Amino acid sequence: MGSAPSSSAHEFEAEEDDAEDEEDDEGPPNPNPSLSYDAAIAQEPELLLHRTSATPLSPQSSASAAASSRLLGPAVRVWDPCNLLLRPPAPPDAAAEVLLVAHGEYGDGAPCADLVGGRRPGAELTAAGRRQARALAVLLDSRGVRFSAVCSSPLNRARATATLVCQAVGFPEEQIQYSDALTEMSHGHWEGLPHSQIYTPETLYLIGRTEPDFSAPSGESLRQVEFRMIEFLNRTVLGLPKRIKQGDLLMHQDKKFSGKSRLQFMSIGQKEAKEDHFSGEFDYETRTQNSKNYVGIFTHATPIKCLVAGLLNCSLKMHDKICIDDSSVTVLQHSIRAGWRIKRLNDTSHLSLL
Repeated sequence: MGSAPSSSAHEFEAEEDDAEDEEDDEGPPNPNPSLSYDAAIAQEPELLLHRTSATPLSPQSSASAAASSRLLGPAVRVWDPCNLLLRPPAPPDAAAEVLLVAHGEYGDGAPCADLVGGRRPGAELTAAGRRQARALAVLLDSRGVRFSAVCSSPLNRARATATLVCQAVGFPEEQIQYSDALTEMSHGHWEGLPHSQIYTPETLYLIGRTEPDFSAPSGESLRQVEFRMIEFLNRTVLGLPKRIKQGDLLMHQDKKFSGKSRLQFMSIGQKEAKEDHFSGEFDYETRTQNSKNYVGIFTHATPIKCLVAGLLNCSLKMHDKICIDDSSVTVLQHSIRAGWRIKRLNDTSHLSLL
């Protein structure tokens, strides 16, 4: 009778001892989770443990999971001396959207309008052209467009359009950069001469046979215009290095052509194409803190047509099928995966304000 209580007491004490042993086995929580990581590395130097966020193939952990020190299996080491597996650097955010603006209506005051244009000096915006530029500025300002950088053709009609637009949207006029890469197509010695005198049936036949590599004496061809425009986008807007911008990555170029006009080889006293005086990249330090960054490029209709044809990878003979009106806006977007894409073409919605 007296042994039963004593046996139950012994059993209770044994249970308490077992519970204490279990608590001792668990031990206190580790105040420094990285100790287990360091200890594992010390025991197995060749075993590189990593957390969830250390591998691009594993799902990204949440903030609470990242705070914990959960370790996964050994990492796989890959011999990659040329860094081929590294992701390419992303272009600056300011290159997300590029606005190609054609200058407004212009006139040179000549009594005869049937003259070959090109880069002939003296062509200024007309009153209608200035109204077109102001209407475009009002529309861009209402849409919240704030330029991160602006570049323009050095010709007066493009400079005036850029100045009027930048004044309205709050971009400093002194920060407008000018580049010969954005200027109008050069017609060389033909500029200022009557069309009827230049474009004879024989000349038109030669143009049809050799285009897009035809150029006037001391002028340039459509292919050269396309090349300098795409080169400007990739070198100046994206900031790609020179050794990359000349490759097939940037533009489609037929290898059997040298890029020079056939007429240049037949003419006397030809000159090489003028080098671009604007070297370097846009200064993106002046960009705003908007959700989008815009680059404004003020140029001419023919360069925009050649650029669009090049981005679409179609023949430059189709450039006349592309309509670019005065003061129109063509919007480009760029991404690493898709490259340059055309978002809008020949947008003239601002002309409804006139």
